[in-house]
Amino acid sequence: MYNTLCLALIPPSFVILLGWISARLGYLKKEQASVLGTLVMKFALPLALLAGVIKLPFSELPRMPYILCLATGFMGIYLIAFLLGRFLFRNDLASSAIQALLCAFPSMAFSGVPILGLVIGSRGLVPILVGNMVTSFVMIPLTLFLIQMGTSANGKGISATIRIALESTAHAAKEPIVWLPIAGIVVSWFGIHPPEALLDGIKLMGNASAGVGCFVLGLMLYGSRFRMSTELFSNVALKNVAQPLLIATLIPAFGIMASNSRELILTGAIPVATTVSIIALRSEKYKDETIASTLAGTVLSIVTVAFVIILTR
Repeated sequence: MYNTLCLALIPPSFVILLGWISARLGYLKKEQASVLGTLVMKFALPLALLAGVIKLPFSELPRMPYILCLATGFMGIYLIAFLLGRFLFRNDLASSAIQALLCAFPSMAFSGVPILGLVIGSRGLVPILVGNMVTSFVMIPLTLFLIQMGTSANGKGISATIRIALESTAHAAKEPIVWLPIAGIVVSWFGIHPPEALLDGIKLMGNASAGVGCFVLGLMLYGSRFRMSTELFSNVALKNVAQPLLIATLIPAFGIMASNSRELILTGAIPVATTVSIIALRSEKYKDETIASTLAGTVLSIVTVAFVIILTR
């Protein structure tokens, strides 16, 4: 168990630290993280997911109960965080939407790939595939819809709000991280076996996703500061603790096999995605709280992820 924890947590933590050091020493600027992030999101991770899906027999691809369990775990925390932000912390609609995204969106691209890959193996890409569909087609469009609704009083009506949500969904469908894994499912369904040389090329690029993703995370966290508050504590507790607990309670309700439960719970324990910080910065809403919660949650995830690995062994 000690070896499992070390293999799961030390390599990604080390690479995150390298990213932070590179910014600290001036080798790379924090702003350059977007270029490396594009490499991960447009090429490396989509190809890693494609390779993983093609390798899996169609019978091992996720079924509806599996998908619904993870989707409910994501969106359940989203709803709880939104209500807390709106009625307990008295945030406006747009800020509450970002707070909900912050508490429910795991960093599957940057932290999830190395952790799930090392603990679960090649099947660790399955919850990343499902989770990516949920966030791309439901969570992010809903958040953008609510942000736009929150600013509709500034001259933009409900028609513009709906248009933003539809455009966001259409844009998500065009992203390689969405359609490439779907293409892989089709290939697996028809039992098509691509040439080994082509698969090796896909894997070669896909293997970069874990290391570069962690490096980008370290680069983005450089210079972040946080001040302890009840709201920050609530955000981190919802993401790092409540989400894996909720998924764990949903597993028997959806009849998920015990062999698949660990990967689902571990997906919920992954810290928040840095994508949320980008959305907060672009919308000029909930910026400081998002960056602070991301930093605190990422640091504390070393402990919470370790606990989940131990408890689900």
